[in-house]
Amino acid sequence: MRYLLLFLLASNLFAADDPRSFARGPLRWLMTKEEEKAFRAAKGVDAAQKFVDLFWARRDPTPGTLQNEYRDEIAGRVAFADKNFTEGQTRGALTERGRVLIVLGYPSNMGNEAAKYEKQQSTDANDFTGGRRLAGRDVWTWTHADALKYEMPKIEVVFLIDPMDFKSHRDPQRPDFMTALPVAIKKSIVSPDLTEVPAWARPGFTTAPSNVVLTVETTETTPAVTTTTAPAPAPVPRKPIEARPKGAGKLTLVRDAFALEAQTKKDPFDGLASLDQFKRGQELGFVAEYCAGVIAEELTGVTVQTKLSGIANGQKVNMSGPPDELIPDSIKVSPGCHLVRGSLPLEGVDPGQYTLSLTIVAGQDKYNLTREFRVE
Repeated sequence: MRYLLLFLLASNLFAADDPRSFARGPLRWLMTKEEEKAFRAAKGVDAAQKFVDLFWARRDPTPGTLQNEYRDEIAGRVAFADKNFTEGQTRGALTERGRVLIVLGYPSNMGNEAAKYEKQQSTDANDFTGGRRLAGRDVWTWTHADALKYEMPKIEVVFLIDPMDFKSHRDPQRPDFMTALPVAIKKSIVSPDLTEVPAWARPGFTTAPSNVVLTVETTETTPAVTTTTAPAPAPVPRKPIEARPKGAGKLTLVRDAFALEAQTKKDPFDGLASLDQFKRGQELGFVAEYCAGVIAEELTGVTVQTKLSGIANGQKVNMSGPPDELIPDSIKVSPGCHLVRGSLPLEGVDPGQYTLSLTIVAGQDKYNLTREFRVE
């Protein structure tokens, strides 16, 4: 029942009441060229529904089970985009930022400088802001494991924000997204040779086995009902659990880092947006993901060092904390990955623009993460 509810929730998010609207929604960002042609060739509601069911079945990381983890993940990304990136009458999942998030997932670092603009005359003939400087740049980066899964060492996507209506436009001079796009789409397809919708991918399918078969024997007198026992279906083999590759990322600034729960069935980073503004005297909470490459409930020998740098009152500021050894909390839904977290007091920190640098050291591995924020 729980998985059926998840399926219905995903259907609502994707506006799939009429499957013929599938390619007009945010899932069009994930379709291959061949799928786009196949969908256009699908005539009628039944054919469109078959296409939709096959689309998800081909991307199910655990074929033969009720839950489609990929569909659930995409549903979360769509919901996050709709909540945070809506522009005027355009739903967030259909904006440029929505597209990038849905295709590549949550960045390791997600900056937002949309509020930091100045009205300034421009002589650029190609300036689409009407003679005013862009509101700012929204810079998203994927590093380490977040980028390596798309066969790139680092991915950076820059959005230019129009100060007149705050609509975002992906900077076409930055090719990283278009380079990662075909890789992301291809790798999302787990079963590329699947051409028909299997029984386990059809809506309403249940794995509850029934070993009673009713047969009716008709005679010239009274029909007799007998029962026979059929063998239960063979269990569907599950893929062995593998640890995610080594790496670190997803540095996020929050109010209370220790409010996040790592041992639930939801990724603690799903829907988590990084704060970019704090008040003097507050606690600056930070969380990051570290993947050791092996599955272990507890990790030892992991140290974290923080550094604040920036400019306040026209002066450069550099503050470093001592290395702190800790035991990160394992993330239940991400095998081999752990939650690194902590906090820094902003007492005595003057208003200004700062960068938090987080260095994670585990054995011979060293990872440097950064995130910008402002103190008011």
